[in-house]
Amino acid sequence: MVNRSTNLFGNYSDWLQNNAKQNATVTISIKESVRGVIYNKQRINDYFDYTGKIILTSTLPVKTDISLTFISTHDITHMVPSPCLGSFNKADSTSSLTDNNLQLFLTPGFDTLELMKYKFDQVHPPVSGYYKVTNAKPGLQFNLQLQFYLEDKLVFDYIEVALPYPNRGPITSFSFDPQNSEATLNKAKNQITWRRNRPSLTDKMSLSGTLQFDSKLATTEKHPLLQDTNAYADVSFKCSSSTVSKMKLLSEAVIVFPSVRFRLNYDVSSVGTSIRIWNSAGEVLEQ
Repeated sequence: MVNRSTNLFGNYSDWLQNNAKQNATVTISIKESVRGVIYNKQRINDYFDYTGKIILTSTLPVKTDISLTFISTHDITHMVPSPCLGSFNKADSTSSLTDNNLQLFLTPGFDTLELMKYKFDQVHPPVSGYYKVTNAKPGLQFNLQLQFYLEDKLVFDYIEVALPYPNRGPITSFSFDPQNSEATLNKAKNQITWRRNRPSLTDKMSLSGTLQFDSKLATTEKHPLLQDTNAYADVSFKCSSSTVSKMKLLSEAVIVFPSVRFRLNYDVSSVGTSIRIWNSAGEVLEQ
């Protein structure tokens, strides 16, 4: 057991005072992720998975305790606290600010710590859509439509859609509507990539077009599920200023003991890693 008065730093009180004069920082990051599958089929429910994590980086003096309070408008479930936490308390829905109140208590070190992993329920996905692919000799015709859940009021850094066709042979020609869309051909992956930076939530994001392939080089080895008109669109996005669950830190409720001067850094982000929209005119291939 280390004696505070004779530890490697010398006198603990003097050391604590010296560190208090330095620029100690506490950085809190809330990162959320959305994955999902949209089937566009009756009697088959779409699937979405919403997860998040809270990360702390601190340069507070050793043996300084910290208390953090978070709030959210969603029901936070399946919380997995880090072993580094001294305790945590998910209060009942008694706060006038929100439905959920989460308090974390710990003694941080100098490392980056993942304080908590969690899941949450979401009635409406932030992005949903419709995708239809049909044979149109000598190639394919497709129609993709995306829509946003406006009540979330998320601010997207970007929305990106990948339309892969790995088995049909190289894409030899294509046309898009609208013609001034930001869609491009990725020859290496044999897919159409469509990206919109900072889209307005009121925009109707839709893209349609026709594709032709070099069928002589078609194969079934790259993706055996994508036969005939079986196809999907993969949607990804990033929001660097908001979370889907509305989880946020109450900065005025950050408490350290003993009292130490520090600078609080705080950031939130949400990413859609893969929202897969299957062709409504094809077969359902995964559940």
